[in-house]
Amino acid sequence: MTEDRHLPQAAAIDAYGKGGFRFADMSHRGSILCLPDGIWAWPVGAPQDITAESLERVFAAKGVELFMLGTGKQPWLMPEALRWRFVDRRAARPHCSGKVAVVGHTPQFDVARGLWYCDLQVDAGLSYFPFVRLGLCRYQPHSIANAHISRVVRADYAQLVADRSCSLTKSGNTAHVSVRGPAGYGDIAKNMAGADPSGPIAMHASRRVTAQVERLAEGADPELGWRPVGDEIFPEVGTAQGLGDVRWTGDVPVPTKPTGARQRIAVCEFEVLETDDSEKDADVMTGFFDFRPVRFRMVYADHLAL
Repeated sequence: MTEDRHLPQAAAIDAYGKGGFRFADMSHRGSILCLPDGIWAWPVGAPQDITAESLERVFAAKGVELFMLGTGKQPWLMPEALRWRFVDRRAARPHCSGKVAVVGHTPQFDVARGLWYCDLQVDAGLSYFPFVRLGLCRYQPHSIANAHISRVVRADYAQLVADRSCSLTKSGNTAHVSVRGPAGYGDIAKNMAGADPSGPIAMHASRRVTAQVERLAEGADPELGWRPVGDEIFPEVGTAQGLGDVRWTGDVPVPTKPTGARQRIAVCEFEVLETDDSEKDADVMTGFFDFRPVRFRMVYADHLAL
């Protein structure tokens, strides 16, 4: 450290114990503050010495979004006034009152983005592209009474993709493709005269599933070298099981594969959305001589090896 007891850069803590720390090929005995602008000696030897004045460097620092404070083996509950000082600084939150159900996840740190993250699996059931909103908090299962979690923060809404299962059965030069999962219908289906908006006719007007053989020539780029082969197939849609289990099935002709080449079937699903003539991908017939301009929005894609 320099004469002002400051290492002017962030550094990982290599070891700690016996009243000191090791970092950046040096050691320091006593408490330290690790901040974005470096590591500072901290003249605090016991929890009762932790005051707003001793933390002024933290409150003045830029880029502090999460501040973790360790007090060794001695449990310590931060005084109310000091906790609210952190709230004002937006570097921490006060503890919650009352009881809540908490689902704990171990976060991981993304070094490139400088963010903590968790991958969560959400069972949306038969919902189609539902929105979810999470209540987030820091959770310490081994804690003193009434200090297990931080204040709850509500995240932004996020939309989950619809669950899909896709299978392929090959027989001779034909591949039978099946896609299934929950689906919804759009305004075009609702406006179709005399049609059940959840029936197969209206469902076909709401979304399209395509299947096509793709080929990778010997020596071609395995990521960008795939090329379509043969015609694009539009599997038939079935809604007998309801909107929670819509099924598309169809047979795809499989051409003979050249020596050294690889083949697969690309399966895609598109929502059919009404648009202006200047933006359209196609026209959809919604009634007797009634055609409407539409665009296709991809909502699912998969590849099945042959």
